[in-house]
Amino acid sequence: MSPAYTSHVKLLSKWGTRGSKDGEFSWPLGLAIGSNHNIYVSECSNDRVQVFDTQGRFLRKWGGTGSGDGDLRFPQGLGIDAKNNIYVADQGNNRIQVFDPQGIFLTKWGNEGNEDGEFDWPQSLIIDNNGNVYVSDRGNHRIQVFDATGKFLLKWGDRGNADGEFSQPQGLAIDSDGNFYVSEYGNHRIQVFYPPGRFLHEWGIEGSGDGEFRNPQGLDIGIGGEVYASDHWNDRIQVFDSQGNFLMKWG
Repeated sequence: MSPAYTSHVKLLSKWGTRGSKDGEFSWPLGLAIGSNHNIYVSECSNDRVQVFDTQGRFLRKWGGTGSGDGDLRFPQGLGIDAKNNIYVADQGNNRIQVFDPQGIFLTKWGNEGNEDGEFDWPQSLIIDNNGNVYVSDRGNHRIQVFDATGKFLLKWGDRGNADGEFSQPQGLAIDSDGNFYVSEYGNHRIQVFYPPGRFLHEWGIEGSGDGEFRNPQGLDIGIGGEVYASDHWNDRIQVFDSQGNFLMKWG
């Protein structure tokens, strides 16, 4: 373990309990923080997005089960652009929806299928410094990229376990150097690309040891460039450097 890290992680705060009232949760999956410091949480089972301040105080919510504009079905990944507009991977409706910071519907794109711009259970999304939107298209085993209006730009990946192939791509993250990280639920690994589509390296195999995974999901990049991965069925968070060297874990 790097001397810069320890296995001790201090809990700072928590909020929420199971339910459907304001401030309660049922399958919270997506999380994003805006430049306004508001915290946005998508709930897969309650079909909504809730917004909190940094102390966990409920601010507002939007959504509701359905397929109309602003309705949601099993929402998952969230992304926030420079204007604090919120992009939602509306996985049950196989589309991306965009809302303003107050939750007002702005636009949408996508439908079920495997053609360019179509989805089969979109999972996570992330927005780069140019405003381009990257979406992990889980059922189609690929990553798709769009501009801020939903115009299809490019894609990469196909089903498999070789370099650059995917099995149920899940979490996405981009570091300060533009390296692009993808966690794979089915292949129990993280792959790294730059620029999008050019394979660099990977790490992880199925297991419960340090650096091993059982269906990893969410990813994020720390202020020092470290990679945080939610190791789903091992019930823990693991932390790595940008080359995939194990640093620490908790949970």
